[in-house]
Formats: sequence, C-alpha cells, structure tokens
Amino acid sequence: MVYHYTSIDSLRCLIESVKKSKYNDCFVFRATNILYMNDPEEFLFGQKIFNKTLRRIEKDLGIQKDLCFSNESINYPLNEEWIRGNTYIFNKKMKDVLPYVISFSTLEDSLPMWLNYGDGGKGVCMAFLDNRNQPLKFRETPEGRKIYESFYTSDVHYDKIKKNSWLYQTLFDIVKDYKEDINKGLSMNMKDAYYDALVQISAPFIKTKYYENEHEVRIAKTIGYDYFNKENVVEFRCNIKGNIIPFIGVEIPISQLAYIILGPLSDFRLTHMAFDLMTDEFLKNKIDIRYSNVQYRNY
Repeated sequence: MVYHYTSIDSLRCLIESVKKSKYNDCFVFRATNILYMNDPEEFLFGQKIFNKTLRRIEKDLGIQKDLCFSNESINYPLNEEWIRGNTYIFNKKMKDVLPYVISFSTLEDSLPMWLNYGDGGKGVCMAFLDNRNQPLKFRETPEGRKIYESFYTSDVHYDKIKKNSWLYQTLFDIVKDYKEDINKGLSMNMKDAYYDALVQISAPFIKTKYYENEHEVRIAKTIGYDYFNKENVVEFRCNIKGNIIPFIGVEIPISQLAYIILGPLSDFRLTHMAFDLMTDEFLKNKIDIRYSNVQYRNY
C-alpha cells in the first residue's frame, strides 16, 4: 500500500469530485505545482542532484564535453532568487515543463505523518494499492477508448540517485538515446526536448535528507506542449495562509482505494456514519473505514 494523509474536508471534496470525473469512477486529486510545495528548495535541490548524476552518466557514456547537457546548467546559482529571474523556469516554460505533484507515503498510521499532513491527527489516511514498478492497467470505455485503471507512482530519492535504482537506469537509457541521436545529426531543438524530459523525470523525485523520515512516493505530471485535448488545465486555490497555489486535476480510480483510516483525534462513530451517507450519495460501493491505532491525546 501507499498512503495519502489529508484532512477530512479534503476527503469530502475528493468523494464529491467523483461525480465530476469522466466516468464517475475516479477521485479527482489536486496535483500541486512543484514550486509551491512545503519544501522551499523543492525542484531546485532536485535539479542540483540531477545535474550531478547527469555528469556521471555523460562521463560513463563518453559524451564529448561540448555536447553535454550538464554544461548548460552546472554554473547556474540554483536558488529561489535565480529561479524567479530565469525565463526557463518561471516564464517561458512554467506551464509546459514544471511538474505537478501528489504525495504519498509508505508509512501506515504514522504519528508524525498524522501531525504534519493529517490535520494534526483529526484527518484521514487513504490507503491505495501500490503500483510502483508495475505496468499500468487499462480498461476500455463504451466508446472504445482505453483509459488507466491504475496510477503510476515512483519513490522519492534523498540526497542522491542510487546507481541501482529505476530512476538512474531510466536517465541512463535516455542519455544513451541522446548519444545515438547525436551520431545521426541531432538538431538543437531535439537537445532541448531531451533535457526537458530528463528534468521532468528526475527532479520531482529528489529531496533533501531532512525529509527522509516521510518515506515519500509521488505521482508527478506535466502539462506538456500539447493543449489539444485540454485535459490538464491549470486551476488556482488559496491556502490557509492566503497564498495562491496553481494545481491541475489528476484522476485516480476508486478501485485503487483499499481502505481509509480515521485519525486518532477524530470522532470515529459520527465520522464513520457521515462517510457512509456520503458514499451512498456519491460512490457505488462502501468504503472500508478503520480507526487509527496511534495512542495520542491532544491537550
């Protein structure tokens, strides 16, 4: 399982969002623009580790220095002031390249996770089937279109990308393809496209060691350059501090939800009863509701 900690109000919104999904069988999650996550170094730190990994891969593959991706970014002062002034990140490509993220954890019923993300223990923990490193499942709609029946998550790496990891191997394979295209006379536009892909694949999944105790896994999605299907429209919300947060809607099938744990400070009987009424109204099946085993008193 992977676990998503959130407030009861957010869960209410997710249950009500089912009727807004394409086939009334998905929760519509809000994936947050990566520059607006809790970690102020989010994406910046990821780029730094990504560039270090990229240089090692380029060296292993023997790519000549003037054709290396890392030459273009190694000397950038990766900090918030630079990001705000750099057109690559904040202006020209913000809509197209920056990932939007949904966070999960491998920790079930964890007190630190309840306190940090589960509304101080009054929220919920949603348990989803773990699809890491597994092929996505599809089903066919009445119109004959294939759609996902599962969702893809990937582990977050802390302080470095391990050489034996799926992420390292994926980056290695992409740079290897890049080298082959160089030999075929790669255009500079293609080089930019390769670099964008490498950043999108890696930077959302790298964080500092200070967050290692969260055991995070993520869904990361970018809008991309193809706006024809209009599926990924940027929307905006305000957080409790009054800041505007960009997000996109990402559908996760109800069938992937195994059960929900109510936080140690919630009123189990009344909340359970309310969710039963909500599932009758918005969902086809009942949700398995459980209560936290964490012993915690909030004075």
